[in-house]
Amino acid sequence: KHVAEYKTTAPQRAGKVIGFSLIFSIMTGILVALVFILLSPVLASEALARPELLSALRVSSLMLVFGAWIGFHNGVLTGIEAFKTLAITNAISGIFSSGLIIFGAYVGGVLGAIAGMAAGMFFQCALNSYVMKKSLAIYEIPIIFEGIKDHFRLIWNFSLPSMLAGLIHWSSIWLGNVVLVNRPNGYAEMGVYNAAYQWFSALLFLPAILTNVILPVLSQEKGSDDLVSVKKTFYLGLKSSFAILIPLALLLSLLSSRIMSLYGPAFTDAWPILIVIAFMAVVAGTQNMLTNMLAVMDRMWLHFMVNFIWGCLFILSAAILVLFLNWGALGLAISGLLSYLAKLLIITLLVFRTLRIQQDTAFDMRAF
Repeated sequence: KHVAEYKTTAPQRAGKVIGFSLIFSIMTGILVALVFILLSPVLASEALARPELLSALRVSSLMLVFGAWIGFHNGVLTGIEAFKTLAITNAISGIFSSGLIIFGAYVGGVLGAIAGMAAGMFFQCALNSYVMKKSLAIYEIPIIFEGIKDHFRLIWNFSLPSMLAGLIHWSSIWLGNVVLVNRPNGYAEMGVYNAAYQWFSALLFLPAILTNVILPVLSQEKGSDDLVSVKKTFYLGLKSSFAILIPLALLLSLLSSRIMSLYGPAFTDAWPILIVIAFMAVVAGTQNMLTNMLAVMDRMWLHFMVNFIWGCLFILSAAILVLFLNWGALGLAISGLLSYLAKLLIITLLVFRTLRIQQDTAFDMRAF
């Protein structure tokens, strides 16, 4: 967001943001990984009720560090709109990582697969670092580590709420999964749920690309104080998300029974879960585009608060539907759909209120 906003008007400032973000992302990744390692015995024995997963959890902590680093690279490359470069590096990394995961699973089972995934992410970090430096040189943007203290305000206004929102999102999903696996036959139901949930990520693939393309454009237009263009681009992204997601969700629903049967006889009756997840993707993809506007308008604390409300609703509804009503994996899917619908309603009201305030402010400034 900030790289896109400053890349042409203030490249030195963009370089300082990049240097600051590199340090902040790696430090927070290491901190969270250390906490995860310390808590892994409790997570394995108590939360997951599988003490044998301790080694796997500890190895997977490496992915928290590499994931933060990859997120930083993706942010910079997206900010300078190096989409072709990002697509090539992701394709190369994906192929290489797939080989490492398959090899690791063949040699060492679950632990080997996780180690292969971590090694693949490290390879992606190294490749991203190389191409990022090449891409920044085109725009003559240096990576500056001086004046980091000048960006402490950026931590409070953007980085901290963004990080907390992400932590709430993934920890809420994880807690929902914990609720499911701690019931009788929970791990088997988790396998069914994960099979259907893969299609959630597949449905969001194209909208995610669209979101990544539109965010730097919105930021650049906002940096030029062109609110009219900001609104046009935003509405275009919103309409495009609907146009992509709704037909795909309908198609997936029609083929749900046949798709789930491909996973094996035990998955055939789980087709209602896939339908719920398909429409959950429609809601999630739409609200991701709305979240972009909160970022562009520097309203990340609002984003954090919305995610907090969503997390509470998701965990509460999962506890009711999965444990008390005994709906299992279907209950977890419905919990996701209901909580995403509530989040969509709240974030829609906030975004359009923010746009109205921004428009009124711009009008007042012109009158002055």
